[in-house]
Amino acid sequence: MINKKRINDIGLFIQHGGYFPTNILVNFVDQCRFDLLPNKDNADKNIKFGWLYLPSKYKSAWVIDGQHRLYGFSNIADRFLNNSLFVLAFEKMETKTEAELFITINHEQRSVSKSLLVTLQADLKIGSGDPKEAISALASALVRTLNNDNTNPFFRRFEIPGVPAAASQNLTIAEAVKGLVRSNLLGRALPKKSKVPGFLSGLTDDETINRARKIMNGYFRSIMESNTTRWEKGRAAYVCVNPGIRAHFQLIQEVLQHLAAKGPLDPMIDTPEKITAALIDFAEPVRSFVAGASDKQIESKFSRKFGEGG
Repeated sequence: MINKKRINDIGLFIQHGGYFPTNILVNFVDQCRFDLLPNKDNADKNIKFGWLYLPSKYKSAWVIDGQHRLYGFSNIADRFLNNSLFVLAFEKMETKTEAELFITINHEQRSVSKSLLVTLQADLKIGSGDPKEAISALASALVRTLNNDNTNPFFRRFEIPGVPAAASQNLTIAEAVKGLVRSNLLGRALPKKSKVPGFLSGLTDDETINRARKIMNGYFRSIMESNTTRWEKGRAAYVCVNPGIRAHFQLIQEVLQHLAAKGPLDPMIDTPEKITAALIDFAEPVRSFVAGASDKQIESKFSRKFGEGG
């Protein structure tokens, strides 16, 4: 088992170059076969030489650190392939520990982008005893789910940290998470490390993510379908942009709060389908505006200068 101190020790070792001119860290999903060489070749009791046999299957290893160095070898001439590439490997390390090790290594060596740290919260902080951390992790997990769900209007619309973004990937996970946390849709942190559930909360984290995914899918599909061209244009049309999406999160919260007070809907217990239908019906003026307003009107209402408050 690798504890926090051990992770920090490894991180410091890598940051200061260790014993190697190049370092790549990997984690093997399955146990590897390692055949020791005869004793005469293993005189040093602290170092053992042998043949390592890697698993012959796809995704058998995950690169924890050194991705850029590894990728640098992917498209070079054969004459350069004689260079040694030193690898520090682990077996069956938990995903959470992989993420902690990556952050520890990179925290002192170079700054890690905020987007990447927020993205990793879904692995590191889910189920945390700290309500603020737990809610932020839930938001991160939800956004990642939306981005990977091919039935969702947000499918592949979020920029992936460390990967060059396509023109359509103008949304960022960090901004969406900030909007979700601020909206209180997934819960609200209270003093003394307690929290109250939000309108999109379920009984468990998995139920919360699934329930929220269905409601977000239905609501934002109605916004997208009101003017598909504007939605697909992303930044150029001011609708599917970070401030706009955060504004919709806040609008969903306010509408559900209003409907709950009025009486026809109980967002805490009603089905995702009923909640989605009520949201779409109430947001008809917004959808009509997105559908029929001129580009100038859209810009005047949704432009960056007003942010999510607009």
